[in-house]
Amino acid sequence: METSVLWYTEGKGEEDLQVHHFERLGAAELLIRQLSEDQPFATRLPYSPLSYDGQLLRIRWCVRLRIFLAGGDELMAQQLFCLTAPDARR
Repeated sequence: METSVLWYTEGKGEEDLQVHHFERLGAAELLIRQLSEDQPFATRLPYSPLSYDGQLLRIRWCVRLRIFLAGGDELMAQQLFCLTAPDARR
């Protein structure tokens, strides 16, 4: 099972992808964990690149989960989120 936090670009030109956080759990570690319960993780997000939704370019941040099944198949799910600048009024 892999958990990652990453950003990628969409739009005109070359698409880019950068992994910010990556964690892989092997079969032995998965047997130890209670996967029926929440499996929290945390990472400190960088100040950039910020999420952006333009006409020619989009920068997307997401949390991605990949599960590798016996026989070589895999399942993947991801959840988009917006990375914005911290509130300057604080």
